[in-house]
Amino acid sequence: MAGHPGTTFPGGRPDLLATAFAAHGRVGDLPANRRRWLTKLPDADRLPPGKAADLLRVPEGTAGKLLQGVVRFVVDVPAGTNLTVVWQAGADELAVDAGSIGLECSRGLVTVSVLVGCDQLAEPVRVFVPLAVGTLQSPRGLLMSAFTRVEAPALVAEGWSDAITAFCWEALLELARRISAETGRDDEGQPLIPGLVAAERRLLLIGPMARHDLRGLAR
Repeated sequence: MAGHPGTTFPGGRPDLLATAFAAHGRVGDLPANRRRWLTKLPDADRLPPGKAADLLRVPEGTAGKLLQGVVRFVVDVPAGTNLTVVWQAGADELAVDAGSIGLECSRGLVTVSVLVGCDQLAEPVRVFVPLAVGTLQSPRGLLMSAFTRVEAPALVAEGWSDAITAFCWEALLELARRISAETGRDDEGQPLIPGLVAAERRLLLIGPMARHDLRGLAR
């Protein structure tokens, strides 16, 4: 099992796109030439319950930078602060460089990765978490599937697979949520939500939609 993390992660120059998104988590804060993929409803339009908006095609490189920006909301730290966090499970600890989070897209697969370390590792290792999602031709909504064990050294995989997978999944979902919210609003004035996450080669696909009207289910 991983012990106390005496880990130093490699530093890197902050990416301007990630930094801009990290400030408030808004795509609208990005330079206009880096958000041309964002299709927004006219201000006066409102989507009826369950209606889908236009599918967004986010270039892999842009999606990766936005994921680096949104991750500070996932780990709940202020913008501009250190993104190294330490997870604890009993006497075991794992250092996670949340700012190192990365994303790769292929057909039906989004692979999220992150650097982790502990005192039993000579150096930090990047752990990859493949998430099977839908495709353009075969959407699966928000259904994602993953392996039960991450590909990592045994002392990491045995104790931290669930936590690492959950972290990567939550970061991807938070990115989809924030992007969807900027595309428009529903009849009730609420921001749109992600109805699907899918992937094609070097493209992250996000399908915003209006919430379903569940009032008829109330007793």
